[in-house]
Amino acid sequence: MKNLDEVNQAATLHTSRALSLLMGASVSAEINSIDFQRVEKLAASRYPEELGVGIYLPVRGDINGAALLVLPPVSAFDLSDILAKRPLGTTTSLSELDKSALEEVANIVCGSYLTVLSNEMQVRLIEDIPNLRMDMTGALINQIIADLTKDAELVLAVEITFRVATFKASLYLTFFFKTATVESGSEQAGRSWTLK
Repeated sequence: MKNLDEVNQAATLHTSRALSLLMGASVSAEINSIDFQRVEKLAASRYPEELGVGIYLPVRGDINGAALLVLPPVSAFDLSDILAKRPLGTTTSLSELDKSALEEVANIVCGSYLTVLSNEMQVRLIEDIPNLRMDMTGALINQIIADLTKDAELVLAVEITFRVATFKASLYLTFFFKTATVESGSEQAGRSWTLK
């Protein structure tokens, strides 16, 4: 099995290609940090305690959980401008069309990662319908854990910087997995993940 860095590099490359097709422009991505750990070790300081645009996607299949993609509001506004081919700085609040476009971006980013993880682990992972919400980052994370009835014990947290022409944004991608389904899925595949 590839190590976590190799898996994430492959997933990021897959994501960049998919976003390039969506935006009609070259998209590059760089991984700033990767952590795979138990949820209680997820440091609050990892995420800026500020307003964020969060897009939540339930994950089901052989391993159950959820994915959360968080962007600073200004990055969400700029990304909306790029997707709608508006001059950067035009958007100051998100329309329903903007929200839909950002949810599609989250589908691509999360789906690309899950595809690579699924292939590597030889398990079935499927992202569900995305839901966009603006709130404090900590509140977004706590809500996911509550929605998973506190069974989400494993976290794969990735910070990525995307660049499109003059646009640059860091986003936080976090997967929350239920321990029992990870253990079951790993046993089926004969593979395991290494925790910090």
